[in-house]
Amino acid sequence: MTRPQVYEVFAAAGVDPADGRGPHLARAFGGEGDVVQGPRQGAVETFLHVDTLPVAQRELTGRRPWRSWGPAICIRTGRPR
Repeated sequence: MTRPQVYEVFAAAGVDPADGRGPHLARAFGGEGDVVQGPRQGAVETFLHVDTLPVAQRELTGRRPWRSWGPAICIRTGRPR
């Protein structure tokens, strides 16, 4: 769905997408893991429901994000980058 089509769905459900509500709702659904950004159609953004993706999605175990937290350290010098 294109961004305007997503906003039409919000309006049809009784939620006015004006005044920043449309982008906020799109981000909220993305944060919940239901919707992802798809390929652009020209200059227009598109969104896909995760169930329609051509590749199966992996479950996060919680271990991977913890490894990436903290300052980046240069292996060679041992100092923060």
